[in-house]
Amino acid sequence: MRFFKEPETLAEIAETFHIKVLTAAPEGNYEVPELVGSGATLEKANRNLLRNAQEKGAKEIIPKNLTSVTPTPEGGIYTVYAIGYCPINRNPDFDPAA
Repeated sequence: MRFFKEPETLAEIAETFHIKVLTAAPEGNYEVPELVGSGATLEKANRNLLRNAQEKGAKEIIPKNLTSVTPTPEGGIYTVYAIGYCPINRNPDFDPAA
């Protein structure tokens, strides 16, 4: 397991973990580019992403500790949450590699 200092912005998270910041919902993936690199605080990102995910029909949101990275069985698509990463349920027929 690799540990990191806690990033303060979504841009730092994306840079630290080499990921795109996405929300996953039953209909598919939703990028949130306006938050990446904007210096948005995690608190603001949490509110925006949580609302975005709920509006798009997310069924389950599971917070994880930001100091560790654990891929999801569904393919490792995460959204950034105030205290860490949250995998969000999506349509099992959705293939992020497609």
